[in-house]
Amino acid sequence: HADSVDDLYIQVALGDTGPNQVSRTLLEAERAASQPAPAPTLPRPTARRENLGKSKFTVQGVGNLLVQLARCCQPVAGEPIVGYLTRSRGVTVHRADCAALARLAAASPQRILPVEWGQAGGGYEVDVVVDAVDRRWLLK
Repeated sequence: HADSVDDLYIQVALGDTGPNQVSRTLLEAERAASQPAPAPTLPRPTARRENLGKSKFTVQGVGNLLVQLARCCQPVAGEPIVGYLTRSRGVTVHRADCAALARLAAASPQRILPVEWGQAGGGYEVDVVVDAVDRRWLLK
Protein backbone atom coordinates (compact mmCIF):
# COMPACT_ATOMS: atom_id res chain seq x y z
CA HIS A 1 0.00 0.00 0.00
CA ALA A 2 2.77 2.42 -0.91
CA ASP A 3 2.07 5.50 -3.01
CA SER A 4 5.35 5.26 -4.94
CA VAL A 5 8.37 3.02 -5.33
CA ASP A 6 10.39 5.34 -3.07
CA ASP A 7 7.77 4.95 -0.33
CA LEU A 8 8.03 1.17 -0.72
CA TYR A 9 11.81 1.34 -0.33
CA ILE A 10 11.38 3.38 2.85
CA GLN A 11 8.81 0.93 4.27
CA VAL A 12 11.16 -2.02 3.62
CA ALA A 13 14.15 -0.15 5.09
CA LEU A 14 12.22 0.76 8.25
CA GLY A 15 10.91 -2.79 8.63
CA ASP A 16 7.25 -1.81 8.18
CA THR A 17 7.01 -4.13 5.18
CA GLY A 18 9.03 -7.31 4.82
CA PRO A 19 10.75 -8.41 1.60
CA ASN A 20 8.70 -11.63 1.63
CA GLN A 21 5.50 -9.59 1.65
CA VAL A 22 6.73 -7.55 -1.34
CA SER A 23 7.71 -10.64 -3.32
CA ARG A 24 4.41 -12.40 -2.51
CA THR A 25 2.41 -9.35 -3.64
CA LEU A 26 4.40 -9.10 -6.88
CA LEU A 27 3.88 -12.82 -7.55
CA GLU A 28 0.12 -12.52 -6.95
CA ALA A 29 -0.07 -9.49 -9.26
CA GLU A 30 1.81 -11.40 -11.97
CA ARG A 31 -0.52 -14.40 -11.66
CA ALA A 32 -3.59 -12.15 -11.74
CA ALA A 33 -2.33 -10.43 -14.90
CA SER A 34 -1.81 -13.76 -16.69
CA GLN A 35 -5.28 -15.13 -15.80
CA PRO A 36 -8.56 -13.63 -16.96
CA ALA A 37 -10.31 -11.82 -14.14
CA PRO A 38 -13.42 -13.63 -12.90
CA ALA A 39 -16.65 -11.69 -12.92
CA PRO A 40 -17.33 -10.11 -9.53
CA THR A 41 -20.02 -11.92 -7.63
CA LEU A 42 -22.60 -9.89 -5.81
CA PRO A 43 -24.33 -11.27 -2.76
CA ARG A 44 -27.61 -12.92 -3.54
CA PRO A 45 -30.56 -11.18 -1.96
CA THR A 46 -32.08 -13.29 0.76
CA ALA A 47 -34.76 -10.91 1.99
CA ARG A 48 -38.34 -11.11 0.81
CA ARG A 49 -39.14 -8.83 -2.10
CA GLU A 50 -42.87 -9.26 -2.56
CA ASN A 51 -43.64 -5.61 -1.75
CA LEU A 52 -41.19 -4.13 -4.25
CA GLY A 53 -43.54 -4.59 -7.19
CA LYS A 54 -46.29 -2.55 -5.53
CA SER A 55 -46.25 1.15 -6.19
CA LYS A 56 -45.13 3.23 -3.24
CA PHE A 57 -45.65 6.49 -5.11
CA THR A 58 -48.59 8.66 -6.04
CA VAL A 59 -48.28 10.36 -9.42
CA GLN A 60 -50.63 13.31 -9.46
CA GLY A 61 -53.10 13.37 -12.35
CA VAL A 62 -52.09 9.97 -13.72
CA GLY A 63 -53.42 6.55 -12.81
CA ASN A 64 -52.30 3.00 -13.57
CA LEU A 65 -48.85 3.90 -14.87
CA LEU A 66 -45.59 2.01 -14.45
CA VAL A 67 -43.47 3.77 -11.80
CA GLN A 68 -39.84 2.96 -11.00
CA LEU A 69 -36.94 4.43 -9.02
CA ALA A 70 -34.13 6.12 -10.89
CA ARG A 71 -30.81 4.34 -10.69
CA CYS A 72 -28.80 7.56 -10.82
CA CYS A 73 -29.94 9.06 -7.51
CA GLN A 74 -31.88 6.22 -5.82
CA PRO A 75 -34.36 8.28 -3.80
CA VAL A 76 -35.23 7.09 -0.31
CA ALA A 77 -38.64 7.42 1.30
CA GLY A 78 -39.15 10.85 2.81
CA GLU A 79 -36.88 12.75 0.42
CA PRO A 80 -38.42 15.29 -1.97
CA ILE A 81 -39.01 13.55 -5.30
CA VAL A 82 -40.05 14.43 -8.86
CA GLY A 83 -41.23 12.16 -11.67
CA TYR A 84 -40.01 12.11 -15.27
CA LEU A 85 -42.24 10.58 -17.95
CA THR A 86 -40.04 8.34 -20.11
CA ARG A 87 -40.96 7.17 -23.58
CA SER A 88 -41.03 3.45 -22.87
CA ARG A 89 -40.66 2.85 -19.12
CA GLY A 90 -43.44 4.88 -17.54
CA VAL A 91 -42.51 7.38 -14.84
CA THR A 92 -39.03 7.36 -13.36
CA VAL A 93 -38.83 8.84 -9.87
CA HIS A 94 -35.78 11.02 -9.12
CA ARG A 95 -34.68 13.01 -6.10
CA ALA A 96 -35.56 16.67 -6.56
CA ASP A 97 -31.86 17.65 -6.53
CA CYS A 98 -30.73 14.97 -9.03
CA ALA A 99 -28.28 16.23 -11.66
CA ALA A 100 -29.58 13.79 -14.29
CA LEU A 101 -33.12 15.04 -13.71
CA ALA A 102 -31.94 18.63 -14.14
CA ARG A 103 -30.46 17.74 -17.56
CA LEU A 104 -33.63 15.92 -18.60
CA ALA A 105 -35.85 18.79 -17.40
CA ALA A 106 -33.78 21.31 -19.36
CA ALA A 107 -34.24 19.26 -22.54
CA SER A 108 -37.99 18.61 -22.13
CA PRO A 109 -39.67 20.31 -19.16
CA GLN A 110 -43.16 19.12 -20.22
CA ARG A 111 -42.25 15.56 -19.08
CA ILE A 112 -41.76 16.53 -15.43
CA LEU A 113 -44.58 15.27 -13.18
CA PRO A 114 -45.29 15.95 -9.51
CA VAL A 115 -44.86 12.76 -7.47
CA GLU A 116 -45.48 12.05 -3.79
CA TRP A 117 -44.49 9.16 -1.57
CA GLY A 118 -47.33 6.72 -0.91
CA GLN A 119 -48.65 5.60 2.43
CA ALA A 120 -46.11 5.08 5.19
CA GLY A 121 -45.56 1.48 5.99
CA GLY A 122 -42.70 -1.00 5.91
CA GLY A 123 -39.17 -0.16 5.03
CA TYR A 124 -37.11 0.32 1.95
CA GLU A 125 -34.88 -2.47 0.65
CA VAL A 126 -31.51 -1.84 -0.93
CA ASP A 127 -28.58 -4.05 -1.85
CA VAL A 128 -25.34 -3.20 -0.08
CA VAL A 129 -21.89 -4.41 -1.10
CA VAL A 130 -19.09 -3.79 1.40
CA ASP A 131 -15.56 -3.71 -0.02
CA ALA A 132 -13.06 -3.52 2.84
CA VAL A 133 -9.72 -4.77 4.05
CA ASP A 134 -10.17 -7.49 6.66
CA ARG A 135 -8.98 -6.10 9.97
CA ARG A 136 -9.77 -6.34 13.65
CA TRP A 137 -13.13 -4.84 14.70
CA LEU A 138 -14.21 -4.24 11.08
CA LEU A 139 -17.74 -5.48 11.62
CA LYS A 140 -18.06 -3.86 15.02
